[in-house]
Amino acid sequence: DWSFKNFSVSYCHQFMMMLQGRVPVRVRLFLIVDPPGWFDSIWKIMKTMLSKDFQKKVHMIPASELSKHLEKDCEENLPDDIQCGKASTDDIVSDFVAFRKYMESKK
Repeated sequence: DWSFKNFSVSYCHQFMMMLQGRVPVRVRLFLIVDPPGWFDSIWKIMKTMLSKDFQKKVHMIPASELSKHLEKDCEENLPDDIQCGKASTDDIVSDFVAFRKYMESKK
């Protein structure tokens, strides 16, 4: 499991810059689902790295509220390691790794 000891400010900064449009992706909504109790400590650091506009896109929610933010029947595509997810987490990760290997082989 990921824990506070895995946190690094430099990685956090790179991630925050990516989320705010430093890569060719547009983020309209960023959900943090079921964050652990210690996440508030990290969030205080992360939040300062985000523009005010982007901060408004970030919402911390319980898994039970996901359906309010996502498309109907989204549970079929969410990983089964969260409360309402039905898709195999292992399969999702394997598919992603295979896709990245394929994409990187085309460079």
